[in-house]
Amino acid sequence: MDPISAAASVFGVIGAIASVTSAATTFMRDMRAARKEMVAIKKELSALRVVLEILAEDFHDPSNTNLPDSVLQQVVGVAGECRRVVGGIGDCIRVSQERSGFTWARSGRAEIQKLQADLEVQKSILSVTLDLVSV
Repeated sequence: MDPISAAASVFGVIGAIASVTSAATTFMRDMRAARKEMVAIKKELSALRVVLEILAEDFHDPSNTNLPDSVLQQVVGVAGECRRVVGGIGDCIRVSQERSGFTWARSGRAEIQKLQADLEVQKSILSVTLDLVSV
């Protein structure tokens, strides 16, 4: 696997993050009860985006063409998992927007908190990988 393919996976997640961040902002404005969780989600998405952008830049660096295949495959795998979690956040926001505030309080809040924890784990894995690539 080449670094450019890994970078393409990373850019896909960055695009998904932009879309979900926008939805979270709208939802936060519409549903006051969700502000705390949406602020936390937006912070986590922003931090993940920074890590992904740095990785993408590193993959385009000609001096990193000899990265081990295992590292590139790990990044692609984690990027796929990030995309799944970011998509889940977007789905949760959409469902909560379509339903009442009661639905948010009953299930949306717990779902978002679980997805946020999942996102944090994936960001941590990518941060460690970034440290590896930087060495």
